[in-house]
Amino acid sequence: MDYRKILDGLRAELEANEAIVLEDYYLNRGLTPKAARTTAARHGLKLEDRLLEFFTQVNGGVIQWRLNPKAAGRLELRQPNDASVISGFAAFYMLDELLQTQTGLHGTPFEEGLEDKTRLAAFRPLDRNVEEALAGFVVEDGVLVDRMVYLRQYEDLVDLGVDLSGYLQALVQAKAFMWWQDVFAARPAGKAVADLYYYIPLLFEREKLDAFREG
Repeated sequence: MDYRKILDGLRAELEANEAIVLEDYYLNRGLTPKAARTTAARHGLKLEDRLLEFFTQVNGGVIQWRLNPKAAGRLELRQPNDASVISGFAAFYMLDELLQTQTGLHGTPFEEGLEDKTRLAAFRPLDRNVEEALAGFVVEDGVLVDRMVYLRQYEDLVDLGVDLSGYLQALVQAKAFMWWQDVFAARPAGKAVADLYYYIPLLFEREKLDAFREG
């Protein structure tokens, strides 16, 4: 799978939308397969093949956009000050960061909500959309598994029910909208109240958010 092409497609979509200001976009070059395996081995882990494929294409990156002020006056806002919060963000960890970051989560609000505190030891974050939440993988029997989970401060780990390709499909459909991971984790509940379901189709007329239809 061409993961880089998928994310670059989102970039092109954001750049072409006059209602959007793309503030930052970059994807680091991928590692060689040997370097990716060596990095994982240094942390005592192995990578599933599809994750190895991803990190040989993309090794960290950022997507960041905001609403164009010129477009704000043309939108029917749900709340008067919503224009300031209509934005998107994704920060992908580099492989080495991803494999060691969980150790920095101990004693933080990310650990406090876990019913089983040992579960944090198995969590490895891939993507941060907001400061209060992380999406990532789990380690099982020394292998980083291609199954996405969601960790929000003061709450327990949630299985998102998708692999990395499914996660990126949802990210692209949501345009990395703020708190999209939270909405995805709760799908299909909360459609009436989620800003994502209102503003994304408003800004991107062809977007149907198909990945959010079923849990």
